[in-house]
Amino acid sequence: MWDKITVRKYQELYGIISADDFEHEIDRSIHLLSCLFDKPVEHYESMPMPELKQETKRLAFLDTKDLPVSAAPRYFTVNGRRYQPLYDFRNLVAGQFIDAITCAKEPGEFISNLHRMLAAISRPTKRTWRGRKVLPYGATPFDQVAEDMLDLPIVQANAAAVFFCKLWSSFLTGMPAYLEQKGEMMPKESLDMWTQVMEAAGDGL
Repeated sequence: MWDKITVRKYQELYGIISADDFEHEIDRSIHLLSCLFDKPVEHYESMPMPELKQETKRLAFLDTKDLPVSAAPRYFTVNGRRYQPLYDFRNLVAGQFIDAITCAKEPGEFISNLHRMLAAISRPTKRTWRGRKVLPYGATPFDQVAEDMLDLPIVQANAAAVFFCKLWSSFLTGMPAYLEQKGEMMPKESLDMWTQVMEAAGDGL
């Protein structure tokens, strides 16, 4: 079932799962079913209880704490467009990196910002006679890329985001010491850029 769920759908499901305004769990289950299968809430509210109980069994896969494991994808193809996620920080411009970590650094907002984080680390590509070319960051408006990422399968999206965040965590751990040692030898523009990156990450110097 996970292979049929997009980032958009996952965010909607997560909103229902984490909501604290349901008086009864059966009401939560009804809203989950409605969201998952795109049917009106009334469709499930009018079901006899034995039938509804059977339907709720289809939600069992949501009880697992983790999404299925998948390798980080090299490309995303969504809505007829192809994007390349960039995991190597040397290929990210400062603005791109700051956009990504700003979306990812608040755990409580990670899922709601997932599509924006993916948009920040992805660049559009274009087919040319020499092969596929990776376009500059911003060649496609950020909001358009983020909108496309909402339609990405959640398993692919999660694999890319988790991989990026692991690399990001490792990178940031060593960055303050590196700047302290090498900062005086770096061009001012580079030092300013990395200082801004660290401040955006919440680890200001």
